[in-house]
Amino acid sequence: MIKKIFHLLAIALFVVLLFLAYDFYSFIQERNSIVEQKGLQTTAALRDQVDEILSKIAAEGERLAELFGENEYSQKEVEQIIKESSLSIPEIQGVTACYESNAFSSTIDLFCPYYNKGSQDYLYVEDSYDYTKIGEGTAWYTSVRDNGKKWVEPYFAK
Repeated sequence: MIKKIFHLLAIALFVVLLFLAYDFYSFIQERNSIVEQKGLQTTAALRDQVDEILSKIAAEGERLAELFGENEYSQKEVEQIIKESSLSIPEIQGVTACYESNAFSSTIDLFCPYYNKGSQDYLYVEDSYDYTKIGEGTAWYTSVRDNGKKWVEPYFAK
């Protein structure tokens, strides 16, 4: 009789164990589904935010290209324009406006001020290297100049 009770108890415990294992498996599946769904929603939201930021940056680049292409500015005016442009887009570190050799002025060979929001000052790229010559670290300028506008892979500049 005691053997039958132990057998029934063992069977009941086994059934309870199977139920708990199934419940645990179902819980894990449901949790994974929720996490996957949240991940997809988050990724979509981030993609939309990045698209919005990149569209804003591209539109500002177009605006500046048109502005600089249609008008002649003094050095101070160029610096003020790129500073204002940089400050208008919180997501970027700074803005630069670079000219081909003697395109800014017949007395200035290269002119390429970069406004750095972090340090709140200007860096003159032409003081470091000739950005108009094809070579290492100049693709940001030469590739766009020679092949048209495009996004450049991020890298540390010279």
